Amino acid sequence: MPKQASAKGRAVVTGAGEKILVATLADEVPGPDGTNRFITIVGLMRIPLRDTNGTEMYRCVLGPVLEPHEVLGVSCLPSIAALNLNIAELAECSMTSFNAEFDADSGQVEVSIELFTAGAVDSISVVFSLTILAAA
Repeated sequence: MPKQASAKGRAVVTGAGEKILVATLADEVPGPDGTNRFITIVGLMRIPLRDTNGTEMYRCVLGPVLEPHEVLGVSCLPSIAALNLNIAELAECSMTSFNAEFDADSGQVEVSIELFTAGAVDSISVVFSLTILAAA
């Protein structure tokens, strides 16, 4: 029988000024080679974009610190949740790409989101769900 899931939340501010609010849920699940950990992180990334036009990449590292042999897989599903616009001007915003992969330097998962903005976009909020399957 799996152990009780645990959850925790925190706020992170990155070097580029993005504020990331995260909540983490971890549970043990049976796998073919024994018990594995299923770690789900849901978050909201608030990114200030004043005077930013064109394509920019935004990155953050999340999750517990793991060894490379512990990471069995990662996936991420982001979505644009809110835009703060100057309504006196025209604006355009889109997510052009995203990726999640294990970062051996930090021992955590790096989430990368590429955004295109033009015009009067002051800030953007991106919600995401990051899932990590790790050996126990």
